[in-house]
Amino acid sequence: MPANPVDGALAQQLKALMENSGGTIDALVILRNGQVLFEGGAIARPMNVASVRKGVLGMLFGIAAARGLVDLEATLEDLDIDESQTPLTTLEKKATVLNLLAARSGVYLAGDAEGDLSASLLPKRGSLAPGDAFAYSNWGFNALGTIFEQETCLTLGQAFADWIAIPTGMQDFAPSHIFKDRDAGPSDHPAYRVMLSARDLARFGALITNDGQYHGREVIPQAWIKRSATPLSNVGPPLTGTPFESYGLSWWLDPVKGDMVAAGSGGQFLFVGRWDGLTVAILNDTGTTVARHLWHKLKGRSGSGATLLTVIGLLR
Repeated sequence: MPANPVDGALAQQLKALMENSGGTIDALVILRNGQVLFEGGAIARPMNVASVRKGVLGMLFGIAAARGLVDLEATLEDLDIDESQTPLTTLEKKATVLNLLAARSGVYLAGDAEGDLSASLLPKRGSLAPGDAFAYSNWGFNALGTIFEQETCLTLGQAFADWIAIPTGMQDFAPSHIFKDRDAGPSDHPAYRVMLSARDLARFGALITNDGQYHGREVIPQAWIKRSATPLSNVGPPLTGTPFESYGLSWWLDPVKGDMVAAGSGGQFLFVGRWDGLTVAILNDTGTTVARHLWHKLKGRSGSGATLLTVIGLLR
């Protein structure tokens, strides 16, 4: 499909959508085959992408595995991953890196930065073995951050800079934009915050639509992108507020079209249309603190999946 800027009427519709969003869209970037179709709002401002971070980390693991830095079949026991306050059981320690990436860890502990809805949906601890069932839990994703840095000897920020941001010419990212949340929490594995601008986030999405290639160079292994986009769980009504009811390796999926979505609390979205090269990045600046996030929620300024679906509907 041609990658031309949107026409005047469509551009006006997108601008109106932003203006009428009630403060839930601070930046919107749309690309087709890597070419800019539309940019609006604070596209250069790094913002907390919330759980979109999980899609970012998933791709970093694919690169690390291809480089022989991480064994995806290693178990938590192999990696010496545990908890000091609530030690893992023998069964929980059998969870592999792949189990965690697929949100099928079988470890149902409270994780730092866990949303109330996510926590309420967790099964009873010990009721299921690793790999048995899907359960969206921050504990597993936070532990993946620990595992990644332990095994690669790189911070997440430096790895993203060296492996993705610099090779693709991202404009606003610095390694310090990925950092651990040091607030005291229930776990030994802190949440990590990822700050990206909408234009850099869109470039990351466009890289995925291009099978991980950038100007003829493989940045993310194509095989890993395909594996990440393969449904592993049919999860029913998802947390994204969109119809993407399947889950692969750290990404929500449309198994029919092959579309991928990374979604974060507060209205953060990265949509990747692998069949038509469409990329949509939507960010809402909710800050990095719980208080700021709650303020946005109370003021009705937390975006929804309906916004993403509206944008996609205008473009397809």
